[in-house]
Amino acid sequence: MSTWTRALRFAAAAALAVQTGCDSPVAPANNVELVSLTAGAEHTCVATAAGKAWCWGRGTEGQLGNFAHMDSNLPVLVAGVSSFVQLDGGRRHTCGVTRTGTVECWGWGRSGQLGQDSTPLIMGPTPVVSTARYTQVSAGGNHTCAVTDQGALHCWGDNGQGQLGDGSLIARPKPTRVLGTDVFVEVSAGAFHTCARTVAGKLFCWGLNHVGQLGTGQLMSASAPAEVVGGRLFRSVSAGVSHTCAITTTNTALCWGSNEFGELGNNAFAEPGLAGATVPEPTFLGFAYVRTSVGDRFSCAVQSNNSAYCWGRGVDGQLGNAHVFNVSVPLRIYDGLSVNTIATGYSHGCGLDPAGGIHCWGESSRGQTGTRGRSATTLPVRVRIP
Repeated sequence: MSTWTRALRFAAAAALAVQTGCDSPVAPANNVELVSLTAGAEHTCVATAAGKAWCWGRGTEGQLGNFAHMDSNLPVLVAGVSSFVQLDGGRRHTCGVTRTGTVECWGWGRSGQLGQDSTPLIMGPTPVVSTARYTQVSAGGNHTCAVTDQGALHCWGDNGQGQLGDGSLIARPKPTRVLGTDVFVEVSAGAFHTCARTVAGKLFCWGLNHVGQLGTGQLMSASAPAEVVGGRLFRSVSAGVSHTCAITTTNTALCWGSNEFGELGNNAFAEPGLAGATVPEPTFLGFAYVRTSVGDRFSCAVQSNNSAYCWGRGVDGQLGNAHVFNVSVPLRIYDGLSVNTIATGYSHGCGLDPAGGIHCWGESSRGQTGTRGRSATTLPVRVRIP
């Protein structure tokens, strides 16, 4: 969800864990090039340059894609022969874009978020019903959105808060075009709202807005794209459960929405259930960032030098700085860990270091941090088997 995450292509010498066991395939060996990292609500996935996908964490709804109804605290191979170039994890489902531009989804699908009509579960990758070709996909709470190769935006799934952006509150089991004529290059589906960036750098959001997560300056929800106020241009955006953060073209991190746990990073806290900010506000200390990822009441961002910072709710160790308290200002992830990609779930985070190593931290009761134990970890832990 978050991340939820975008496709980030780069050469990496990954040292992913090697998993052995009676019923599980072997995880990627050393020197595997990774192209995408994503964190769903309680699971995590990566895609390799060879197109294979590996997931771990909560799997009871099929979101790991290995045709099993069980959690796994170690990476398992996603079934099928699809060649993924980008993945994104939602609340209880996962979607990916293939090399041919199709979108495939798996996991919980009761609201139509798998693009296959309303179906309870799909245990492995299944193509979304669409003739369009896509460049990026984002899985939200119970909905999914994707950008086509023509810059159009399609969404499907739950629409009770207008999060599909088609001007209605009607659920759509198959891709439906978002209203408007803007050319989009990025979309981020949150729990009940969605934000998208145009090729010109403008930012639009729609859906639930009870605490200002649309950034429109008021608290009225929207079932069609509404431009984020302020006139700024953006290079990335991430919609969380009830707040949003984005990076401007001048590398300023701006956040808006709920702020009960300091998730806006502006050195303040808001009363529970009230808006922390209805317009974009800069994070404290004015650090420059190049990308961001937000989860459930916490946020993270990466600088151009691969330094990573997190802020907000920290009781499960999701800030990665050895502490379990809430922080309203950006704090660097513990021990100077360098990451060029970061992904956040509901209460955990993961990052990819410049050498390709995967590190995760935070809540791990469903195995989402990729470690042998199920206890939360307040420090980044390498996803590997000794």
